[in-house]
Amino acid sequence: MKKLLIALVAGMLMIVPAMAMDTISDADLDGISGQAGVRVVFGGTSGQTISFTSLAWGDTDGFNAADGAGYLRVQSAAGESINITVEIPDGAKLTLDVAHLAAAEVINGTTIASGEDVVKVGLPDQNVTVDMPSMLVIGLGDSAAAIDGTLGTLTLENLSIGVTQASALYIYAD
Repeated sequence: MKKLLIALVAGMLMIVPAMAMDTISDADLDGISGQAGVRVVFGGTSGQTISFTSLAWGDTDGFNAADGAGYLRVQSAAGESINITVEIPDGAKLTLDVAHLAAAEVINGTTIASGEDVVKVGLPDQNVTVDMPSMLVIGLGDSAAAIDGTLGTLTLENLSIGVTQASALYIYAD
């Protein structure tokens, strides 16, 4: 009996607030917009490393169908690894902004027409480091696995990689 009484009282209490609610139409919501942008902040350093000992580019049919495969290969002379590391530092921000363009805009040399909906993804700061042997051997071969003849060597010193402009990705329907 007590359970029935509690259920009845709880049911009566829920009805009163429900009667105070008003329905909202789409027209009422047309003037409401969300936040201008969203920021995703990275906590702690996030990093990815790509490591390889050689890089080969090949053409499986040569100049024509009668030719065999040919490959251009770059590798270290002693088999050391080449490491490329990309790190996003602690506190770096990724931003997301959405806009409906009132007028045409030129973004990085591309004109986006007025009336387009655009998503701008602001990329976070990144630190890129490259650790590699002081000398690489460039050669040709008939397979991706070996060099048959050496073309020469490549030496890179004080290699620096940087982004020269604010990094952002713009997404829109073309």
